[in-house]
Amino acid sequence: MSKPYHYPRHVRALALDMASKTGYAILEDGKVRGGVFEIKAPKRNRRHLEDEHEGKKYGDFLDWLNRIIAKVQPQAIYYEEPFMNMRRPSSIQSGYAWKALLMGTAAQHGIPMHGVAPRSLKKAVTGSGKAEKPEMIAAAKSQFPDLEIVDDNMADALHVLSYGLAAHMGIETLRFGM
Repeated sequence: MSKPYHYPRHVRALALDMASKTGYAILEDGKVRGGVFEIKAPKRNRRHLEDEHEGKKYGDFLDWLNRIIAKVQPQAIYYEEPFMNMRRPSSIQSGYAWKALLMGTAAQHGIPMHGVAPRSLKKAVTGSGKAEKPEMIAAAKSQFPDLEIVDDNMADALHVLSYGLAAHMGIETLRFGM
């Protein structure tokens, strides 16, 4: 098992793996924490109800994101770029909807944001751009032994945080090719 990395106390950052089940990682006061924010999508046959509008999940995400930003006041936001699955055009549309919401929110708060492509992240973490979810989870458990990694979304967010800190702040935290 790897020894935990000690982060500088003066850096505050937020990392996201955005979807209806958004993984997040926060660096604050030299400590990393993370989790998953799950948005319950309305059932297709119940969208006619006012409180189950199809856009509600995006509003819920914005509310959550604004609360996190207000609390943490990150100096940067790192995120995993939307995955281009040409066989599922709806996933592309949804991915860019999440990204657009993040862009607008980050701009309103004056926070720089930096994206990383999924394959680049996987290659940096495991040595292979085609790493599967179990490999990414195992790598997160190794790099963050004090955290309970709840799923692949949280694992990805933790890796996005490490990647972003290394690429944009010069804070080397990744252990390549685990």
